Amino acid sequence: MLLVIRIAMRAGVPLALLLLCCSPAWARISGASPTPPPPPAPPPGWAPLSYVGARPVPSYPGLAYLEGDSGTVVVRARVQPDGRIAATSVDVSSGHHALDEAALRAVRKVQFNALARSVPVHERTARIPIHFSSGQSLQSRVVLLDPEGTTKPDPRKPALQWPSGYLHPRYRSVATPLPFSAALAAVRALASKAPPVAGGPRLFAEFVDKAAADGTPQAIWFALDPGKPYGMIVRYTFSGAPGRPVVDVAAACPNDPSVCANAMPELLRGPFFARAAVAGATTAPGH
Repeated sequence: MLLVIRIAMRAGVPLALLLLCCSPAWARISGASPTPPPPPAPPPGWAPLSYVGARPVPSYPGLAYLEGDSGTVVVRARVQPDGRIAATSVDVSSGHHALDEAALRAVRKVQFNALARSVPVHERTARIPIHFSSGQSLQSRVVLLDPEGTTKPDPRKPALQWPSGYLHPRYRSVATPLPFSAALAAVRALASKAPPVAGGPRLFAEFVDKAAADGTPQAIWFALDPGKPYGMIVRYTFSGAPGRPVVDVAAACPNDPSVCANAMPELLRGPFFARAAVAGATTAPGH
């Protein structure tokens, strides 16, 4: 730099102009990128966020599981100096409200490391991805029961069951109330007749009412989150003429009737492996 200044001064360039050209202000004007200052050093006692105990493990919502909903939720959490969660919000949605809410509930339970007392009191922010995936893995566990009842599910591998002739039926809502005062009471009553063919008593379970004549289901029951305040019992009853399958849908939400009202549009689409028939299309027997 000194050599450049000496050569320029011998050539008659004023010193003031040289100093201006070499100043940071001139670098900003001319478009040159000045070297950014180094980031400030973390205060004593600072430590990056880390989990204390288990990472967030969400409960897959029963209805979302039945519908085959999947996706990734990114939850933004404000973390207090003591490591507890101060507030949560959805930073990136999965596209499914039930999955977003399940992710928020899971993150609110986690604990992060606390800051040392020597660190200035302030909150930290974490972005936590929560993944939900059920469709492909669940599809391989669906057993389609043929009209003669010759398909025998493997008892060692509990699987969802559904009549093969009702893969794309017409669903319709029925107002028949289900005789249960609580979701867990419904699970106990259904289990007293026959054990669940899939799932367990707390989050998701399927029960099958076999018809006496050929062994095919007369109705299928799903217990969705029965151990939760938003627990739901859903009954699919099979009817209709050959080639025109109809499935009647009834639901009970003993803890909160609004849950059933909000869920009915999804229930009328049917499980993800037996979606409603396309309007105007005909459904052949066994398809």
